[in-house]
Amino acid sequence: MAYFSTRLPASSLDSGDSGRRRGTLGLALGLLASCLVVAGCETSDPCPKNEASCFGLTLIGGTKPDDLHYTNVSIKVSGASGDLVSQSVADLTRTADAGVQGLLTFQLPDSFSGLPDDHPPKDVIDAIPADSDKVAKLIELRKTDPRRITIAVDGTEMHGAMEAGKVHWDSTAEENKRIMAAATEPSEWLNLLYFRVGKDQYVDFRAFLLPVKTTS
Repeated sequence: MAYFSTRLPASSLDSGDSGRRRGTLGLALGLLASCLVVAGCETSDPCPKNEASCFGLTLIGGTKPDDLHYTNVSIKVSGASGDLVSQSVADLTRTADAGVQGLLTFQLPDSFSGLPDDHPPKDVIDAIPADSDKVAKLIELRKTDPRRITIAVDGTEMHGAMEAGKVHWDSTAEENKRIMAAATEPSEWLNLLYFRVGKDQYVDFRAFLLPVKTTS
């Protein structure tokens, strides 16, 4: 199940059988995030009430040229047991100066929400004194944690009506970059080494719509 919050007409969303469409306008984290911080906000959605495993994915692209936009953007989320949820967006147009294209919020299936979460990584590494050992433990947990997810984003960058090239981002490659950075700056990467959603938890992630490098 996926909820979209950005300056998009509802017709630009294609959820298929894997998500539910909602045309919520405005970027300031949308209705979901507002309910997360505003006391007394009433909603039937389980995500802001911490009654399901959910995450928000902010999509960040380029800022130039002015007519830059992205088409046929697809997001696929998987877990240890296989595919969890997917979403497609027909067209994305920048909604903020920093290149933010919008926010997608995913409610993961009940089968994932029900997975055990008895030993969250933070609790595990808090008992380890050295930062380098904490990082090593997180790398180990990354391989076995049933609540780790992987996210893949694909799409096409457009300059007006002209196709500029394909874009791609995936969480596994991002994790690998973080692991490399943690080799020299371990304290800055603790709790950030891999993508994980806890039981009845809402987490924020970011995905960058990066040009796919081609070889000639």
